[in-house]
Amino acid sequence: MYIFGKFDTFRRRLEKIIQLLDVFELFSPLSSATIEGIEPHAAKFSQLVSSLKKKPYDFLDQRNTMFDTDFGEFMQTISELQVRNNFIIGHVINIPTMQF
Repeated sequence: MYIFGKFDTFRRRLEKIIQLLDVFELFSPLSSATIEGIEPHAAKFSQLVSSLKKKPYDFLDQRNTMFDTDFGEFMQTISELQVRNNFIIGHVINIPTMQF
């Protein structure tokens, strides 16, 4: 049973890493966007990615809980950044912002 618990923990870690890669893919075009007012958001995203890449631990080490804390903070900040980006893009093309 112990080996399956370790495998499940590792699988969850891999799912989080896949989420990070999805976020990188989604937000990377910000650096080349020409929408007025998006530059600070692109810089913030670049700063977040750089900060995450400089972490001194192995992302694949499922025993290291620092990754889980950093992942949660990163995703929270990305969520806030996405809300701001949606507002800017909606404002630029005159689409009313939607509340979910």
